Amino acid sequence: MLNLHPQIIYGASGTLEHLQSIGFKTFSDYWDEDYDHLNGERKLDAIMDILTDLGSRSLEDLHDMYWDMMPILKHNQNILINTGIEKYENNVFPLDL
Repeated sequence: MLNLHPQIIYGASGTLEHLQSIGFKTFSDYWDEDYDHLNGERKLDAIMDILTDLGSRSLEDLHDMYWDMMPILKHNQNILINTGIEKYENNVFPLDL
């Protein structure tokens, strides 16, 4: 996030929902984020489908997508910078998720 990279997160179910609840924006305008509510192999398969789709796009298309998502990337970066990274280092993924 700090380096302006979009995220597809293979983590606990509800991770994207949690990130949104604390102010971060995710990338549902660019790929299906229903994988956030899946587990195990089903989650991995859904993420692989997203990566396969992204991998099939032209560099120009990916470049345009990246610059189109820049407001989301800057928003997330600003949250980290303005709020303090320390606040999120141990709190973004609480153990009780």
